[in-house]
Amino acid sequence: MEQVLDTVASTPAILPLERQIEAVRDFRAKLAQEKTILDTSREEWYAQNSEQIIYVEHIKHELELSEAALREATLSAYEETGNKKPAPGVGIREAKKVIYEKPDALAWAKDHGVCLDLDHKAFEALAKSCDGRDMPCEVKVEAQATIAREL
Repeated sequence: MEQVLDTVASTPAILPLERQIEAVRDFRAKLAQEKTILDTSREEWYAQNSEQIIYVEHIKHELELSEAALREATLSAYEETGNKKPAPGVGIREAKKVIYEKPDALAWAKDHGVCLDLDHKAFEALAKSCDGRDMPCEVKVEAQATIAREL
């Protein structure tokens, strides 16, 4: 590998046309050869570790399902009690969500000299900052369950 890197480092930037063509042809052949070796190594590694790879993917899927269930349980506990920290390691974060019809929002933005086309990001930021007062939208606070990294 060092020999290849030395060759690359010592190759002049510009060679006579025929030599440059030959250099590119050689590098392409070498790259194809090295990629084949790398691909073969990867395939062997995957074959040798396929059970572990499948097992890790299974655990990852189970974790996603378990976290979704925990978020639902956290939201349920919050709705029942109003407690934003219903248990250690979980909590509720409230986020504002802007609900609007695009044509109404665009008309409002044009009337107020905000833009010629609707910038959704700017419109939503403005709506969140004033809770949608005097704007053609509704700002809704949604509870989002959070899970601590370390439980």
